[in-house]
Amino acid sequence: MVPEDKAPEQIIKIPIDPPPKTSSSSPSSFLTSERKYSSFYYFLSWLTLWWRGILDSIGNIISFFTCRLFNHHRWASLPEDLSGQTVVITGANGGLGKETARVAARKGAKVIFACRNEETTAQAMEEISREEGCKRENLVFVRLDLSSLASVRAAAAEITELTDQIDVLVNNGGVMMCPKWTTVDGHEYQMGTNYLGHFLFTLLLLNRVKKSPSGGRIVNVASIAYMMGRPWFKDPNLDGKGVYNPLRSYSRSKLYQMLSMAYMAKRLEESGSRVKLYGLHPGVVDTGIVKHFNCFLRALVGVFHRMVMTSPVIGAQTTLHCAFSDEAGREQTGGYYE
Repeated sequence: MVPEDKAPEQIIKIPIDPPPKTSSSSPSSFLTSERKYSSFYYFLSWLTLWWRGILDSIGNIISFFTCRLFNHHRWASLPEDLSGQTVVITGANGGLGKETARVAARKGAKVIFACRNEETTAQAMEEISREEGCKRENLVFVRLDLSSLASVRAAAAEITELTDQIDVLVNNGGVMMCPKWTTVDGHEYQMGTNYLGHFLFTLLLLNRVKKSPSGGRIVNVASIAYMMGRPWFKDPNLDGKGVYNPLRSYSRSKLYQMLSMAYMAKRLEESGSRVKLYGLHPGVVDTGIVKHFNCFLRALVGVFHRMVMTSPVIGAQTTLHCAFSDEAGREQTGGYYE
């Protein structure tokens, strides 16, 4: 176990046991080998993902009409009072993050908005503070740009000064299917933002999460797209000719997010820590994350979004379940939820 008084920089340098050697026929060789995958294999991955997406959309359409007919939705079962708890949410100024922050603030929790845009965050905090049960002094802004590791370190240091404990850390922020961009640190943008930024942020705040009286929870808002992700060890920035594809990059970043969550859950459990980790797919939700879609996809979303997409209020229920429900607290760490 890592001593509590160790600096975050020292924690990151702790060596991790190498994975066991496996034969090329073993399923786990997917993570440890550099073997090439055929175009047919990748086609099947795409087909599987789109098939699941079609089923999700059909389910959302059925739910849309059913809920309209019977005025019924499935809501997370949450504690009545979260007073005394500290919740850190990345990307809390809109969409799922904003709805998660709203519910936590209503129930009396101190909510730290870890966001890049101070103006939109101030607007979100002002809106939430006007709701019943919310206190403006419980809403705190910390600037966080997940695409910059220096910003991640600065935000984590500021949060460490603000609070002695973190009861829930929600890694919600991210980017989806953007053009071929590079972070200030030289990483492919979706990989740097969705995975590397959140991974470092989690490590730097882990000791604060461990100090939660309830054991602490880390919730990773991922995506079903992780199912088609591939590591691309030989070309981590997808710089090869014809290699970069927005969906390919996005699914890879979510695969790494899920793998690191599962491995961290395993290591923490083996060390005797009570911290629990969760990964989830919130569904097809109507948020601003689709702003980088191409014209065809944006037009398709524009026509069918009322039937295909759910609202952030409904989509956030999975996040709220993992973050606060007693039921999730009794379940196995490292689980994946849809």
